[in-house]
Amino acid sequence: MAGSTPIRSTASSRSQKTQTAASSCREFPYQALSQKGADAPTPLKPAIPIRVHHPDTDQTYPLSALIDSGADATTLPDEWAEVLGIDLDECPAVKVKTGSGITFHPEWTEPLSITVAEHKIEVVRPRFAPIHVVILGRRDFFMNFKVEFDERKQVTRLTPYEE
Repeated sequence: MAGSTPIRSTASSRSQKTQTAASSCREFPYQALSQKGADAPTPLKPAIPIRVHHPDTDQTYPLSALIDSGADATTLPDEWAEVLGIDLDECPAVKVKTGSGITFHPEWTEPLSITVAEHKIEVVRPRFAPIHVVILGRRDFFMNFKVEFDERKQVTRLTPYEE
């Protein structure tokens, strides 16, 4: 009999955590991401608004970011390095396998903060590449959020993991 009280308490606690997580789930409609020089219509993608924090000031920058479950790491357009005060010539180049083959991207050795769905997370060792949109990868973004793609409704649902 005494053992049943903790079980009820644990089940109740689990239920409350599930309800809290469900209530913090955010839904984002797919976005059309413009491509430089593209004349064709842009298909909708699982992209979300984020804010990138300058590492040395209180300045933040609103950007769109593509959620990419195939990306190992979060990667920013290389043009943003200068805005953020990061010298790419001083960043080590890391070997990266992309859909276009193997290449090398500068990787900043310091963490970079971004805000996603009102949650500030640390991007550990962000990469920079000649791309036009931020790519959110597995080792930092997916470690902080449960991600659900609903292709029929063309929405992305994010639920932050509890600490």
